[in-house]
Amino acid sequence: MRFSAFALLSLVSVAFAGNCGPQNGNAKCAATECCSQYGWCGTTVDHCDAKTCLHPFSGASSSCKPTQTTMKTSATKPATSPATTFPTAVPEIDVCGHAQGGVTCPGAGASGYFYRCCSSAGHCGPKNDIQDQALYCGSGCQAGFGKCDNQKAPAEPTAPKGTSGAGETCGPIVNKKCAAGLCCSGSNFCGTGEDFCGRGKLHPNETDPNTKFFRCIQCKSITPLLMDRTTVTLPDELPWWRWKICMRRLEKEASEFWLVRLQTLPHSGWFREIPQDWDADRQVKEIKTHVRYDDAVKFMDVPRKVWAMLPYGFSLDNPVESPEALALEECLSGELKRLSVQRKLFNTKEILDHMAAVGRDALKPVVVQDASARLGNPVTPPGYEAYRDFLCEWTARGVLMCPMGRMSILEFLRNMDKNNEKAWWKDVGDVFFDP
Repeated sequence: MRFSAFALLSLVSVAFAGNCGPQNGNAKCAATECCSQYGWCGTTVDHCDAKTCLHPFSGASSSCKPTQTTMKTSATKPATSPATTFPTAVPEIDVCGHAQGGVTCPGAGASGYFYRCCSSAGHCGPKNDIQDQALYCGSGCQAGFGKCDNQKAPAEPTAPKGTSGAGETCGPIVNKKCAAGLCCSGSNFCGTGEDFCGRGKLHPNETDPNTKFFRCIQCKSITPLLMDRTTVTLPDELPWWRWKICMRRLEKEASEFWLVRLQTLPHSGWFREIPQDWDADRQVKEIKTHVRYDDAVKFMDVPRKVWAMLPYGFSLDNPVESPEALALEECLSGELKRLSVQRKLFNTKEILDHMAAVGRDALKPVVVQDASARLGNPVTPPGYEAYRDFLCEWTARGVLMCPMGRMSILEFLRNMDKNNEKAWWKDVGDVFFDP
């Protein structure tokens, strides 16, 4: 019982969440910790600086001792420099505001630019020179728990950058970069994996205002159930995704598709068995004399996984299985229908380039705090733009290679010959090309 009473007394007298001083209920730090001028407990040089530390709220065994400088009154020495001195270390805690027990953002780095504003979601920032300060210091900023201003970002330090190892701090506050093979996270720590190098662990239902999301502004029917995926595999992480079908494989694949189409020409459906008197090789050779083989290549160099994307959705092992891809499929299918009304002529390269461009225009990086308005994955440069370009290109090909589409490749190629090597797209799903 005596232990419980002592523990309770300690919780009352020692700073909540490591904070201290008059702005934190006159809380006092632990015995060996100093209370900094910003109300944070710690044992670093910044916390225990005799010129700025708060002795009445520091621990009895701490190195924060009253000195002649700290005891001077304003009549003897007006306060000047301490107000403009900020920690040069990354704060251990970045939460703030009403919901966090009244924690105030301390400010860090040059002129206290970093970790100075408390966002509406209760986080101190900006944390680095990449984040937009408006996300923390703009709308919704909690004025009573830090600054809510617009400052000019500090200049790049002139001193050479140091190097930090795994678990150590990095970024502009400490003027250090991570060692080879490590990434500096948004919270200024070195490490590997998604938390440091990837999209992070944010989910669409979170309200952290410092995260931009790619959103398809033209797609209105994507439901929140399709927004659960939070990681994206970049193209360079999937070598086979860059893979182009070699000529021998291409000829085999093209022959198979042309063969299947020839089976359906005189009939209303698919053949389960090839007629015994049907000479596939002869038929394929005859087809090749009537169509432009190079144009067929533009269709056939699509990975087999992409062929099955539409209209049945995306397989779980497909790298384009993501909310963006689902939105793009809808967007590009709609664009294809729009073009069919205009009856505009395209060749294969033009239609693919056009559809990919429409996809890139549809995906815009936006800042949204409403979960229902988000789509897809956080934007973490570098890499996402390249992923988006790949996604648009292959989704465009997937739209054109849907089951009804690939059954009509032959008609499309023949129409190209009839229309100065161009053909028009009639519709998606029913009669895909102009008969």
